[in-house]
Amino acid sequence: MNMLIIHRFFHSHWREGRVLSRKKGYFPGRDRLALLIALLAIILSSSNSLIEAPAASLPATASVTHVIDGDSFVAHFADGVSRGVRLIGVNAPEMTDERENVRCWAFLAKRFVVHHLEGRKIKLEYDLNKLDKYGRVLAYVRSGGGELFNKLIIRQGFAYIFLLYPFRKDY
Repeated sequence: MNMLIIHRFFHSHWREGRVLSRKKGYFPGRDRLALLIALLAIILSSSNSLIEAPAASLPATASVTHVIDGDSFVAHFADGVSRGVRLIGVNAPEMTDERENVRCWAFLAKRFVVHHLEGRKIKLEYDLNKLDKYGRVLAYVRSGGGELFNKLIIRQGFAYIFLLYPFRKDY
């Protein structure tokens, strides 16, 4: 569909003699600009498919190398690449919050993740969206014992349910 739009644009300009023309009052640079704008619009309109393409082959196992906060960490995947991971359905207090009591809870949430995941191998299960707008991998995480960590951190009171990202009904 997108290539058809480009073909029609280019073909119509070629037929009218505007592609390589040097007619008085006509600037060939406008064609390049119009073509660039058309290509940019097509790329932006299909940005979701471009973001999802590399995520289709994400490995199911990784090792947690660094904990950022209670709902995100960095993991080294089986394919040799380190990526940021965001827990689906989980929201923990932010470490950078202005309020001291919120930062305290954020520290406790981070320590909980460090205690359970850092330096350990995990299994990741993916959902409808594999990446968030920041490029982090969205995943359900199972620890060594097979327990769903997303559920554990909420059940223990270190984080709360976060429903921004759509998720499967079986979780």
